[in-house]
Amino acid sequence: MSQRPEYASPTTVAAIAENSDEHLLRKVRTCGKVLSYDRENARMLLWSGEHALLVDAKLCVLASGAWLKESYTTVIVIGYVERLNKQQFEEAERTMPAPSALPGGNLAVAEAVQIQALLIKSDPHVDLREWEEDCEQLPGYLQRLQDARSKRAATNG
Repeated sequence: MSQRPEYASPTTVAAIAENSDEHLLRKVRTCGKVLSYDRENARMLLWSGEHALLVDAKLCVLASGAWLKESYTTVIVIGYVERLNKQQFEEAERTMPAPSALPGGNLAVAEAVQIQALLIKSDPHVDLREWEEDCEQLPGYLQRLQDARSKRAATNG
């Protein structure tokens, strides 16, 4: 067994939401803004661009900070992407407090996956647009995202 910690692949909320199968069971590092936090169930709604993901913070090492108290706090999340069944998603929908304000435009919440967070860290200095641009520079990133969109369009169309 290797003594090296598993690498958390940098990615975007959109890539996880749109291409969930590729990220399933992988350790990821992503950034976004906290739209809402359900204290009772230790679950947050993480948003970036037109996408949002549920983040389960029950196993989180550092479950404190500004992101617990303030909406739209920018956070870095490290954790594993796991499958979310319909019942789990519906429960999260019922228990998640409504965001104080919704972002303009369309917002698609991923219903098939969530991140099981190991670490959530508030970082007001992260520029989400720059983060997404940096992720797009990773080898094969845009092609995998386009392939996922094409596959979904073929399935839905």
